[in-house]
Amino acid sequence: MIVFLRKASRLQYVLDAMCDLDRYIELYPYVCRGAAAACRSAIMEKQGNGEPMGQTKLTLAYNLPCSYVLYTVGPIIYDSVTQRDQELLASCYRSCLELAQRNRITSVAFCCISTGEFHFPNDLAAEIAVRTVWRYRGDTEVIFHVFKDANYRIYRELLG
Repeated sequence: MIVFLRKASRLQYVLDAMCDLDRYIELYPYVCRGAAAACRSAIMEKQGNGEPMGQTKLTLAYNLPCSYVLYTVGPIIYDSVTQRDQELLASCYRSCLELAQRNRITSVAFCCISTGEFHFPNDLAAEIAVRTVWRYRGDTEVIFHVFKDANYRIYRELLG
C-alpha cells in the first residue's frame, strides 16, 4: 500500500478513481452539476438505488480526470460520535478499497468523508481514514486529497 497526501484545489495527478463526487464536482466547471446528478441518479437506480451507509458503488467518471467514481455514504453526526459512527466511517474506506481492488483500480483519491456538512470531527475522521487504509492489505495507491489547511496539518501529522 502506497499512501500520499495532497492539498490542492483540483486533482493535479493521474489516478484511476476518486471517492465522493460531490466534493470534486465544483472544481471542474466542464462537468455540469445537474447533468452529473441526473447521471448519478440514473446509474444508482439501475444498480438498485442508493447505497446503505458504509457501502460503496462504482460508476464511470465520464469527463472527470479519472476513470471511475466511488460513491460511499458516511455517517451523519447529530450529537456526539458513537462507536457505530466510527465503524461506519471505517467501512466507507474499506468498502471503497475492496471495490477498487475487485475492479483492478490501482489508485484512489479520498477526500475527507463525512466531515463538513455531515459534522464528523475532522481529527477523528482522519484518524479512522488513515488507520483503515494502513490496515487494508491491497495494492491500491491511496491519495488523501484535502482542500483545507487544517485537514492537511491533521493528515500530515498522522502520516508522519
